[in-house]
Amino acid sequence: MKAFIVYCHPSEDSFTSHVRDSFIKGIVDSGNEYVLSDLYRMNFQTDMTEKEYLRDSNYRNTDDLAQDVLAEQGKINSSDAIVFIYPIFWTEAPAKLVGWFDRVWSYGFAYGEKRMKLLDKALILCTAGNTKEKLLKYDLIYSMKKVMFGDRMFNRAKEMEFFVFDGMTKALKSREENWDKNLNTAYEKGKSLFQKSLIKKTDNTTPTRKKTIILVQHTQSVHHTNGHAGAWGDWDLTELGHKQAATIGQYLKNEGIDQSFVLYASDLKRAAQTAEEICRLTDLNPIFREDIREVNAGAGNGKPWDWFNANKIPSSDEYDADYRPFPDAESDRDLWNRLHPFYREILANEDEKILVVSHGTALSFLQSMLMGQTLEDRAVFRFNGASGSVSRFEIDTDGRVTAKYINRQVQ
Repeated sequence: MKAFIVYCHPSEDSFTSHVRDSFIKGIVDSGNEYVLSDLYRMNFQTDMTEKEYLRDSNYRNTDDLAQDVLAEQGKINSSDAIVFIYPIFWTEAPAKLVGWFDRVWSYGFAYGEKRMKLLDKALILCTAGNTKEKLLKYDLIYSMKKVMFGDRMFNRAKEMEFFVFDGMTKALKSREENWDKNLNTAYEKGKSLFQKSLIKKTDNTTPTRKKTIILVQHTQSVHHTNGHAGAWGDWDLTELGHKQAATIGQYLKNEGIDQSFVLYASDLKRAAQTAEEICRLTDLNPIFREDIREVNAGAGNGKPWDWFNANKIPSSDEYDADYRPFPDAESDRDLWNRLHPFYREILANEDEKILVVSHGTALSFLQSMLMGQTLEDRAVFRFNGASGSVSRFEIDTDGRVTAKYINRQVQ
């Protein structure tokens, strides 16, 4: 497997350069390949020309792209994963990397009738002077993730992870105290880059080892209080929701959840913010996934419930797995088919301890899958949890599932 590393830092005399070298060593030691674009050493031109602007803004899929842009696009399409390594400057990537996206993410490649391949994984490794506590307190990490995942990477990779090496300013003692630990983490990130990828996904849903799977439903969101639908409406947590999420984090810490767990979270704000509150207490780093979002209500996403109910397509009294409230919404079958590959993945991969933070309907489907139900079984039996619910499942290698508890309230 091959990783394309986009590295951006103006100085070799930096902690970030050590992260790069440790990460590359991990890739090499795992027997995989890499190709590196060091944007400062390459003197990559990051100012978009007028010609490039007019081409992209007028949606012209012409073949007159600059050679340096074509070279970067070729590196992407010859790789299986893309990795960005850079320092955080004022809650953003360095301007040179932003300019790289401006030019390389051209019309006809990254959007439109795009030629860009769907990558197996996108990994962002950032270095920050601020501590994680401050970055989380002001939602700075969340803001950066939304830009990188919600816009720049969006649907261009099957799996995405954002990791911050925090507190690395020279003004803090933690810089030296955590130096070796952080570089070892960078090495392990490189060594395991392809081990947890969707590449390993198989149709065999019998786990290869014992598993602990914990499901957490996001806590109180603004849409719970203002009479609006959730679905793909991107609502924040309320102040109470943040407190509830912190309580869940403490509960999970008391349950033994530590850095041996892998945390997957929906990328919608209410789930992402719940995950980040949990991370404050467990030191986990969430992997945000679009495929474990709540059901998509199409035109009804985020709408007032009065409008939703007045405008939705009437439903039958009998359960219909293919019913959609709006033409562009997901049916139960659509949601099942979207979630099932993720379910197969977490059973088949090498992770023994898994934490998933998502939404009520999505989690009820995952609970049904874990308990051996089919989609049709939902006509007569289903799991419905309240916001902030926690469920715990233990799975043996013979596929036997024990539900330790389902939809427990821990407030």
